[in-house]
Amino acid sequence: MQRLNADTGLGGHADRPVHRSRVDGSSVAVKRYVSADGAKLFEEQRRLWASPFGGRRTPPGLARPVEWRPESRELVAEWIPGGALGSRGDLGLTEHRVEESAHLLADLHRSGVEPRRRRDAVRVARSLRRKADDLRDVPGSAGFDVIVARLEAVAAATARHERPVATHGDWSPRNVLVSPDGLRLIDLDRLQHAGAARDVEYWGAWAWATLRLSGHPGSWQLAARYREAYLAHRPDARAELERTAPFHRTAALLRIAHGWSALRADPDTMASVIAVAGVVSALL
Repeated sequence: MQRLNADTGLGGHADRPVHRSRVDGSSVAVKRYVSADGAKLFEEQRRLWASPFGGRRTPPGLARPVEWRPESRELVAEWIPGGALGSRGDLGLTEHRVEESAHLLADLHRSGVEPRRRRDAVRVARSLRRKADDLRDVPGSAGFDVIVARLEAVAAATARHERPVATHGDWSPRNVLVSPDGLRLIDLDRLQHAGAARDVEYWGAWAWATLRLSGHPGSWQLAARYREAYLAHRPDARAELERTAPFHRTAALLRIAHGWSALRADPDTMASVIAVAGVVSALL
């Protein structure tokens, strides 16, 4: 295949800038990997496309991966028009597409694909310890390391209850594309073999933090609704989620406190996210 022209820049992560191009007359999205291993990610997306989650699903759960260009370190995928379901600080259409987005996630989890990257509860806690070191002395971050210690104490026990599936790793409305024919998953750079609660609880924590960031009281109602919509498609996962949800909800809140740039500029909101993580961690 031959790239004909690049017509618009679309932003993306600094390490993975994205632009729109054309290949053989069709629009494609081109993501350039500066340091990440795009070749492995392309192979995993091809496996996902070949699974029941991909081309056999209506609509497909992701854009069709087209090619990997080793010389330019670019991953080319089908271009799908549309916009994100929500964004940080703005729920957007999140509340109106709960059942559909939960169905999309359930289908990913039961795709049968096993990503090479493993991320059980023990590794989640290990990653959060590094984040605690990174946040040391950052305004609003008091208590982060104490909560991480609680997660570390129960991580091994939590991991024993996990039944790993193909997870997104950054599952939130900002990574769900509202296309003309339905919802699609986007930004697959963190695909990993992990417990289902890692995705389910991050979605709920994202909604809580988004409400708080937009000036509203944080609420877990949307999280509870989302979990039940997910379990309608994977009822056999209920026991696993009940045992692992407090760990992963706490971890999700801490990831948000560390990773959202808006919170670095808003110590009061960061402190509130960490405080609610402390409350959730009391359930461990």
